Amino acid sequence: GPGVVPKKEMRTLPMHPFCRCAYRPYYPPPHKKEKNRRIKPIPFDEAARKTMERFSEYEKKEILGSRARLMRFEAGEDIERLFNATRPKYPIRRYVDVLGRIAKSKEDVALSIGQMLQEIRQKKRLSIDKITVGELSDEIVEFLRKQNVSIHTKSIFLTAKGLSHLARESKKKRGAGLSDEDIKRIPEILSRPSRVLFDARTSKLNLLYCSFGNDCKKLIKIVVDTKAYDKKLGKVTLIKTAGYIYEANILDKFYIEIEAGGR
Repeated sequence: GPGVVPKKEMRTLPMHPFCRCAYRPYYPPPHKKEKNRRIKPIPFDEAARKTMERFSEYEKKEILGSRARLMRFEAGEDIERLFNATRPKYPIRRYVDVLGRIAKSKEDVALSIGQMLQEIRQKKRLSIDKITVGELSDEIVEFLRKQNVSIHTKSIFLTAKGLSHLARESKKKRGAGLSDEDIKRIPEILSRPSRVLFDARTSKLNLLYCSFGNDCKKLIKIVVDTKAYDKKLGKVTLIKTAGYIYEANILDKFYIEIEAGGR
């Protein structure tokens, strides 16, 4: 419709019956002489009403789903409420509410990991090929900054390729993988590691976790690369590998321990 809807006003698609709406980005003219050509952003409900004015009575009825809803719209009822009346189970929402919602719980992420793992093993078409499994703590980010190590993303990703690597039986036999149960615990491990070690040689993080009761001689180790590159994701922070390690074997003069908090 006329005007530009600000990003914070954007709604999820589709919005109405027979919807083929699409968003197109608007870039303001960069030159001062074109300043007067800039389009002023307007609220979603105002843009929707001005857009509806372009259609015939029949088309309005088709968009809203019934003549009764059209009458309610013309009487001043909010168009978003009318759209949602046609799809109560799947209401349209503002993108900022969808993208800014509280992050999934560790249990939900573990279920997503389990689903991806099952699809990989059954060689099915993947319904998801990447999962956000955690986030670098502020303490870790600050430490890396002082080490002049830039990070691509604060979020930590696990890809299908990385998960396949972790779950491979041949890898497990030589300690380069994790059991299925411990793979599903990755979100928990990332949220409260027992220790965090920075490898000064590779600039990678080693997150250690004691998961065997009071006996912490054997640990889970997750290696996180803050400067990884993935063909699909681009520059991101990725889990590179994981496995089990004994306490006695983690002594390394190149390791620097980080007080990461959240333990």
